[in-house]
Amino acid sequence: MKKTIFIFFISLLIVIFFNHSKPMVVISNKSHGDVFVFFGTSEKGVEPDYEEIKQSRHALKISQGESVELSISIFDYFLENGQVNIGWRLGGLMGAEIKRVNYTTLNILSGSSRCVLAIDIYKDKDNVSYQRNSFCIKSFEVTSDDD
Repeated sequence: MKKTIFIFFISLLIVIFFNHSKPMVVISNKSHGDVFVFFGTSEKGVEPDYEEIKQSRHALKISQGESVELSISIFDYFLENGQVNIGWRLGGLMGAEIKRVNYTTLNILSGSSRCVLAIDIYKDKDNVSYQRNSFCIKSFEVTSDDD
């Protein structure tokens, strides 16, 4: 019985540790319309598989004035050259509804300096900034190359 309680307690601590130490992206819609966000992870230089493509095709709708927090999964911790790809469309998903499109690519690195990335989406521009978190195992770095 003591062994079971001990294993449960250790498992709970591990889950809490990984849950609170994950880097995250906070996306805020400060525009006058809806923003549709596409979020996916991949390995740098490796073609995405079917599941990764399927995941990145589903848009998350953020209404005016709302924010959303996105984080990497436990499996993304162990990617050798992990990347997070975030794209957004302002106004709509298709055709003439779309007012503006943008994206950013983030490298997933070891370290704890840049745990939280804030993306504020305005009508005419975007503001990308880092927010300091108390502790995280992995961190983000904005990259400009898409290889």
